[in-house]
Order: sequence, then structure tokens, then C-alpha cells
Amino acid sequence: MTLTTPMTSDEDHIFPGENWFFYWKISSSLWKTRMSEIPGSKLFVPINWSFHSENGEMFDFSHQKPETDLKRLEECAQGAGKELIFLMPTGPAPYLPNAGLPYLLARNLSVDRDGLCYGILNADNKIHKVYSYFDQRVYKAYRRFCTYLGTYFSQNQMTSKIWGIECGYLDAQGFVSFLEDRSPVFQEGFAQFKQLPENLEKNNLEEQVWDFTKNMRELYTTTASHALQNSWQGVVRTAFLGTSNRDFLERITNDGRVSKFARDTLTMICNHIYPSSALLSMRTKKGVLGKILDDLVNNTLVHAEFSEKKYEASLDAHYRVLNFFEVYEALEEYGQYESWNDIGLINFLSEKYPWLYKVCDSRVAQLNFQSQVEEERTKITFVHGHELDKSSFLSLLKLFMSGGQIIIDSCNMDVALKQKLEAFILENSLNREKVNLHIQVESVTLGEGKMILFEAPKLARLSLEKKNNFWEKILINFNFQHLLLPRTEGIEFFWRTKSASGLDLRFTEIRRLGIYNTSSYKKVIKMEFPTQFALMKLLDQTNVKYQTFPQGIEIELMPEGSISLDFGHYQ
Repeated sequence: MTLTTPMTSDEDHIFPGENWFFYWKISSSLWKTRMSEIPGSKLFVPINWSFHSENGEMFDFSHQKPETDLKRLEECAQGAGKELIFLMPTGPAPYLPNAGLPYLLARNLSVDRDGLCYGILNADNKIHKVYSYFDQRVYKAYRRFCTYLGTYFSQNQMTSKIWGIECGYLDAQGFVSFLEDRSPVFQEGFAQFKQLPENLEKNNLEEQVWDFTKNMRELYTTTASHALQNSWQGVVRTAFLGTSNRDFLERITNDGRVSKFARDTLTMICNHIYPSSALLSMRTKKGVLGKILDDLVNNTLVHAEFSEKKYEASLDAHYRVLNFFEVYEALEEYGQYESWNDIGLINFLSEKYPWLYKVCDSRVAQLNFQSQVEEERTKITFVHGHELDKSSFLSLLKLFMSGGQIIIDSCNMDVALKQKLEAFILENSLNREKVNLHIQVESVTLGEGKMILFEAPKLARLSLEKKNNFWEKILINFNFQHLLLPRTEGIEFFWRTKSASGLDLRFTEIRRLGIYNTSSYKKVIKMEFPTQFALMKLLDQTNVKYQTFPQGIEIELMPEGSISLDFGHYQ
């Protein structure tokens, strides 16, 4: 524990990380100059509700403070050659005092699942309190602000896009929104919610709390999207590193463990959660953690998440996250069915194929598999049968007929869809085989396409060892080529990919491996390359030594060491 308070520069406050720009912390006369200094073409600007309104009723957009002039902010960004992207919180914003509420509305402290008031440390180790968004006065004021903001954008002919951000943190159960609350004001609203006619027959208290919270989340999101519809692009779940209760206790005594923040970042990426380090000190993220954030967020996720669809072809120039497994699940639904986590899949992939999977919200993705049909490299797709409707079922069949590899939990699948699938198999005389792998499994093949069906409840009852054995035997039947690396404590491996171009056209794709030593010890990594992989170059070397040999390499990484390796992959 340090005895002195670490000094932070003004730039740390203005640019807290990942190309975020806090416009209210600097004179508007310096906006353009400071914007020009930051690397990258995109600039993310969170809208600070409390900076534009003290009471939630009157709004300042350059009327009193020049720093509230968002139109001028947009013009400065354009003059600096930046694409400005506004971020609109759809709930508490932990990077602001009072979590972003105008101070006259900050009346009821929010309470987490454990009955504790939220306490969030910012980069200067000052505590931000979170106030409840279940207060009716807060919602009415939020609606007024969104309406005024939408009118302001329209009247000033602003062209910048607005993305909603749902702010939260990562815990053992996954993403937790800061909107979640158990305070007295929440309980008051919940009591009224339970008395609604459609809720009178529901007996599961936990499910009712889930539904009430979900309704409030959707209410704030819908309010913002309707008011800002001409600029609105959707909502991104954003988790802030270092903001869980466990992190709070560790950061009080020191800066927190870099290894945990690094692993949390990778976990967020695999679960389609956008990471933010805005509340961590620059000292914490100046080393290997900063390298991970720069590689995977600034230079990868930014292009994948915030680029317009009509420009998607240009994404080939950028590295994308490499994943072989796409796991679909309705993340915002109450868990009445077995999840992929319940049946051991996520645990197995995390251990056997770390960071090579992606968990997708099936409601957001709408289970449309057209993009996978068009991809050259086939992924293994996991789908719950009970989440399929007619449209998504037909899209899944098209993927299968195009050579897709699919695993379906067929329990509770719509009877009519089951009949259609059975008719499809019989009419096309497809190869089918039933085997017993602790539970009964059916395999159907069509050319290169493979489909496996099983029932999740039967698998959920088995031990963890049998679940792992089940997935090991299932996935060995699928064909994908990769350079698998052994798990090494304190070392994180992360793969990215991009299309081959120019002189690299002899390869199917280029895969970049980032190796990061997040431990306090020297680590040695030995790798042997399969014949389908050719080492092209080594780059971004920090605190490393290496020695190459035919079809292999040995790398010595000191603490905070990192290196990237580019491989050409032959099909």
C-alpha cells in the first residue's frame, strides 16, 4: 500500500481510456487541440446529464456554460479529423458523481443484491455513490432530458451517432447492471408491480424481481431510443473494470490485481460485453493491461462494434476476434431452462479452448445465421431449441445445408419445428446416427454439414467430470484447424484474425496471437507449429527474449512482458 496519493495528469481525467473524451473536464477552447492529440479515428463522448441540468427540469446547452455546447463539440471533432460517437447511459453511469444524476434528483441510494449500497472507486480512489433509477422522479426527468436532447440534435442538424450504454460490472454470475436495485424505493415500485393482473398468479419471487428489473431496463432504453431515434444506433452492454464489491476491497488497499483485470477483460470480450477501464488509474493500466486494452479494445472491438454496416467490407483491413464457437442464449430471460453454463459447456470451452468462443444474446441476434453462411471458416453454432421460431429455424437449416456445424439442445423445442426437422431428414435421406455418451445423442450429416441433437436437462444432472467428458467426445467430431496452446498460469493468449491480402494471398487468413504475462514472474513458453501454420513475423515485443527453430519457437517473458506473432494459415 502506498503512503502517498499518486498524481494524475489532466489528460488522464480528460481521456480516461479507450478513446473516451470527458468534454466537461476541459475548456471548450481546447477541445479541438486535445482531440487532435489522441490516436485513432473514433472518439467516444459520454453525455453527462448532470452537467447539462442541476434539477432535471432546466437544461443548459451553451446557454450558460460554453462546455455544454455539443454542436460545437461535434464541429471540433470534425475539424480534428475524428468521428464523434456519443454514448448515452440508459441507467446509472459509475464514472460520474451520483452515477450521473443531477444532484437535486440524487435522493435514494441504490442497494445491490447483497443489501449493500454501491460504492465505486474512480481513478483517483474517490467514491462515487449510485442512486436509484426506480424513483419515478428520476424517470420523468430522464424522459424530459432525452426529449430535449433529441430536439437539440435535430434543430442543430447534428450528424453524429448515439449509442446507448448499459453500465455494469462483471461478477461470478456474469454481467450485472448498475440499474439493479433492492432499495426501499425499488421495493415500493415492486409492490405495485406485483399487484398487476398479469402478475397475481406468479409465485416465484425471484422471477418477479427479474421481470420488474427487466421492465425498468427496457423502459429507460425505449425512452432514449424514441427520443433520439434519428441518431440512435442501439445499446452496448459496458462493464467497468474494478467496480465489483471484491474489486472495491482490493483497490482500497492497493491498485488491484492486473491479472484479474486482464482476465475480466477477456471474459467480457467473449461474452459480447464492451470493457471500459475509465475507473482504473493510469498506473494500473500503463503496462501489460494497457497493452491488452489497446490491442483488443482500441484496435479490434472499436472497429467491429461501432462501424456502420455499409462499410463492413473495409473491416477486412482490421483484425477481428477469432472464435470457433458461437453460443446463443437469451441472456435477459429468467432462467427457467438449463443454460449452456448449467450443462458445463462454458466451463469446458474456457478450459479447453480459452477465449475462442463467443456468447451471443439470441434475442439481439434474432438467431439469423446469414453471416455465418457467408463466412469461409465454419464455426460451431450452439442453439437452444426452445428459442427457435419458424424464421430462425429456416435460417439454421440453411446454415446446415451450406456446410454449417450445429449443436442443438432439442428439449422444449416447438413440436411443429421438430416435425419439420424430422420430415427434412427423411425427405433428403440424410445420414443419421444415435449414440449414447452418458445421454442419448443424435448426429445428422449432409455433405460437410453436421447437426447434433441432445436434451439439456439430462446432461445437467450429470457430474462435472461427465459433462466435460461429454463435450470432449462431441467436439472431437467437428473439424476446425487451430494451434492449441497449453494453459499457463499467469499467461494470457488471445487470437485475432483478418483476411489475407496482397503478398499474403497464398494463405487462407492471417491469425495474430497476442501473448501477455500478467504475473510477477518470468515465464517460458514453447510452441510447435502444425504444418498448416507458417510463422510470418514477430512484433510488439516488450520485456521478451525468443529463439526460433524449425516449426517452433521458445519465448521468455519477464513480468509485464508481451509479444505478438503473425501466422499465415493454409486451409
